[in-house]
Amino acid sequence: MKNLLKSVFVISIILSSCKSPIENNGPKICPSSKFVFEQQDLKLNALVYNETSEKLVSTEVADGSSIDFSSGGLNIYAELDEAINWEVLINSKTSSASYSFSGNSKVIDLNWFGQTNELPFFGAEAVEVKLLIACKNPLIYNFTISSRPNFKHVAKDFGLLLRDWDKNGYYPVAGNTPQNGPDGWQGDLNVTFTHDSLNPAYSGSGKYFSLYRQSENKLWYFGATTFDLININTLLSTNDPDSLYLNVFLKGDFYENTGIEFGINKSGANYMKTGTLDWNGWKMVSVKLSDLMVTFGSSAGEKLSSLGSNMQFVLSLGANPEQADELKVSYDFVFLSVGKPLFE
Repeated sequence: MKNLLKSVFVISIILSSCKSPIENNGPKICPSSKFVFEQQDLKLNALVYNETSEKLVSTEVADGSSIDFSSGGLNIYAELDEAINWEVLINSKTSSASYSFSGNSKVIDLNWFGQTNELPFFGAEAVEVKLLIACKNPLIYNFTISSRPNFKHVAKDFGLLLRDWDKNGYYPVAGNTPQNGPDGWQGDLNVTFTHDSLNPAYSGSGKYFSLYRQSENKLWYFGATTFDLININTLLSTNDPDSLYLNVFLKGDFYENTGIEFGINKSGANYMKTGTLDWNGWKMVSVKLSDLMVTFGSSAGEKLSSLGSNMQFVLSLGANPEQADELKVSYDFVFLSVGKPLFE
């Protein structure tokens, strides 16, 4: 009996000396009592591309300002009293467009160019930026996007718009009448190249690139086209294929056995992303450059290991997984992103 009472007494002491883990959550995630977090700690800076210097110039803007995203983007900056967990939420006030950043640091220095966590892209609309830190009231700024993002002028450590068929991008469509045909190599004259604004993609004014062909016999390969990527290995913060992602909008048009076939030609070899386009409407496909590979011939299976100064982007029309006698596929917004896909 004495041993039992002794055990109960010891357990009671242990329990009374221990605090619930829940009681410690507040101090662990909250800043110290000396931490100051006020509206002036959050600053918004418009990023505007300077044609002369070919750089983005930062200019602080006031709450309620209008920002032209066709000329750049937005820098979100804050200096804090101590390193702490934080989250930045960017939300449209009129659509479902949103994006978020998070981290743990004393200084927040973010560049945002209108990208979203998922579709749709931001348009010309009212937007709210909210900086969240535990145990503190959020800091909120509002601004208006006066011109929708076109990703034409972005930071080198974010990415590079190659082409969107609205005459944007580092390698824009040539001439004023792009519907006259491709401005690169064309592999099969029976392929029809059109620009359609009736069913727009999610970027630009709605023009995009379509490949269509009908054949008397069932085929695997229907045709292809390319455009040059001159000096692309000098245009980003890195030219490591393992750190670069190719992002492309593809549109299915209810044709069975349509293949996904796009990639990069280097030194005569085609390093491709392949698969089955088994959806209708627009969808973004992202692939790491180092995962692009040669699909046939003696070099089949070889992956892209480096970038060159004279390469081509390849858009192809082919059947997958079975042969077909009629196919159509549309492309838009070819974007090369650094570090991660454009959509996560």
